[in-house]
Amino acid sequence: MKYVFMLLVVVFGTGMPCYAYNGDTHQKITEYVAQGIIEEFELDTYLKEHLDFRFGFQEIITSPLIMPNFQIQVSKSIEGILSEGANGEDEPFWRCFHHFHDPLQPWNEAGLGLLEFLGGRRVNGESSVMWAQKSAGQQTSGQYSWHDVRGYYHQALVSTDPGTRNVHFWKAFEGLGRLMHLVQDSSVPEHVRSDSHINPFSYNYEKYLRDKRYITYIDSWLSSTDRYTYDDSLSQLPPGVSGLAPIPIARMVDTDRYSGANPEETVNQPIGIAEYTNANFFSKDTIFKGFEHPARSSFSPPEYLDRPDPRDPARAVKREYLRKTGGGDTGSLLCMSLAGDAAAPADPVYSLDDEVYRGYAARLIPRAASYSAGLLKYFFRGTIELTVPEDGFYAFMDSQPAEPKTQGFTRLAVMARNSSGQGEEMSGGELHLVVKYRPSLTDPFRNFEPDWNSLQDFRYIEAHLAGDTHEIPSASPRRFEFDLTGSPIPLWATDVTVFLVYKGRLGAPRAGGYAGEEEAVCVGFKDISEPTPVDVMNMTDFLCLNGRWYDVHTTQGLAEAQAVIGDRFWYGVEPRTMHGLYFRFSSDGQAASPENHSYMIDALGQQEHRRIFLLTDHSFHLSCFSQEFSEPVSTAAYAGLGNYIEYDFNEETQRWKRTWFHPGFRSFRGLDLFDSFIVRHLRVCTDESGDPTTADCPLCEESLIGTVPFDSGRAR
Repeated sequence: MKYVFMLLVVVFGTGMPCYAYNGDTHQKITEYVAQGIIEEFELDTYLKEHLDFRFGFQEIITSPLIMPNFQIQVSKSIEGILSEGANGEDEPFWRCFHHFHDPLQPWNEAGLGLLEFLGGRRVNGESSVMWAQKSAGQQTSGQYSWHDVRGYYHQALVSTDPGTRNVHFWKAFEGLGRLMHLVQDSSVPEHVRSDSHINPFSYNYEKYLRDKRYITYIDSWLSSTDRYTYDDSLSQLPPGVSGLAPIPIARMVDTDRYSGANPEETVNQPIGIAEYTNANFFSKDTIFKGFEHPARSSFSPPEYLDRPDPRDPARAVKREYLRKTGGGDTGSLLCMSLAGDAAAPADPVYSLDDEVYRGYAARLIPRAASYSAGLLKYFFRGTIELTVPEDGFYAFMDSQPAEPKTQGFTRLAVMARNSSGQGEEMSGGELHLVVKYRPSLTDPFRNFEPDWNSLQDFRYIEAHLAGDTHEIPSASPRRFEFDLTGSPIPLWATDVTVFLVYKGRLGAPRAGGYAGEEEAVCVGFKDISEPTPVDVMNMTDFLCLNGRWYDVHTTQGLAEAQAVIGDRFWYGVEPRTMHGLYFRFSSDGQAASPENHSYMIDALGQQEHRRIFLLTDHSFHLSCFSQEFSEPVSTAAYAGLGNYIEYDFNEETQRWKRTWFHPGFRSFRGLDLFDSFIVRHLRVCTDESGDPTTADCPLCEESLIGTVPFDSGRAR
């Protein structure tokens, strides 16, 4: 019973005081990381270009808050969720018992010792690096380990229900904020020197930063980018021999390079932030005790600085300080002596005050931001480059379905390449295709005026590729094709984007072992065209002769044209059926041929029209080959149809402006055309001698025939 009482005293006595940075400081650091470009990583750009969050870190996510008797919807920006997570990791208070890591101890003993009796620890907090890597669902009072957060992120990406996606994105970003909190705590001396700082009346680094008078300094400390020392090589270090925290985020905290006797190593990269903090700074209760460094031999002779007299702030008194000149990081005031120089005892009592803590924070807070950004960068490092397949489209249809609002493309292919860098391999995992789109309530293949009241919310389609050992190479892209028969992309889809989501092994062998993850989540994103109609038409029923149209479909028109040309022209101008039309779609203008084509029409009769539909890039090339052309190959640039909403932030008004970009169609021969390939006669004219030629002939105005419909039954 005695020990139970002792445990209760420790638990309730060490609750609040074991916090490190207060909520404001954690939020400030996290917000700064979310808004800026740190360690060559910008969250805002990543969110827009890889996850299609069009407002970046300002994107609002809505999630239900479930109360005992009711449920409400709460909304917050991604930046706000991250900072809320960074603040919330200390709630309930006993979670902070797992926010300590002494880099000089074995990792399973590096946490905070809460209670010791009978010669050893009986109640321990877990090391923060192990707490961060607990198996999914194993943390107490909330599940936000790296594995939990990876799971939330994956569910958010592959879910098709918008509400489910939002709930899991919220949890993922909140969890990332909590993981960043753990990294930030490793820049607090108490948290890396086993100092529980349980005395509620003592003045320590944490309480200094809680003082509202000093919160204004944080912005200047954060902007000290010369102290941003995170190195990407940390994320490529294999796990230690213990294997207790195998994901390389542990190495951001502790590389096992600092032994307690080599503090000079802590200012060289790669080094864990806990090692740097432990070797170079005191906590209140570990000044010259418990740790070899900072050592007395690492200080200059005492120097005296004017400080306000606590008994009379209007006057100053001299206080004795020791400045660090060796043994690792140098230049900062490490402590002050409470005894004056004249009456210095043989063993003076040392303490830490605002002057010391301000110097600590100027060095430690930038590193906290730097290493936090490094963790965020590592989480999002798995990227996949998506490109159009060799046949020039992601999806294809050669006819219009009966129900274009719900029916459409039933297969989609994409080329994927591992673009993660650092030589990490996606060497085996599961693949999901996710298509994001807005349904259109009206035919999008006609000219229209945007109706904001009819704008639909996004919908999602998901398809899983059979098998779970897919590899995405980094040297060259690989084709992956998905069956969407059960949930096709509607022909009337607008604002279409595609994601390729990989979950599996991401890493590489390194000296000393494998560095990486077994269940990484990697994302490829591509903003592709909307369903794009391409009209193929045989217009050999008209001839442009001497700048005038002749309707050679009619007996009279053909006779009139032949009267001008006579029988001296090698080219027959009567309407004709075209045979063997080979079409090639591509991103770079590849020429079509019978051996290299994407689509073929065996025969296209005069006045016949075919409409095909593509999902492709926003620009592409179409090439057509036919032995019946005067020049067998014709190639031209085309545009993929765009029908989407774009957002821009107005700095003056501090408001977002949205613009609906929609296509324009031209009316031609009874059709609304966007992209078209028209087979027609060569332009013909007569030269000075009256002989027919195709050189330098005048154009004919297409408006003159634009209203004549395509109709093979048109009167002759």
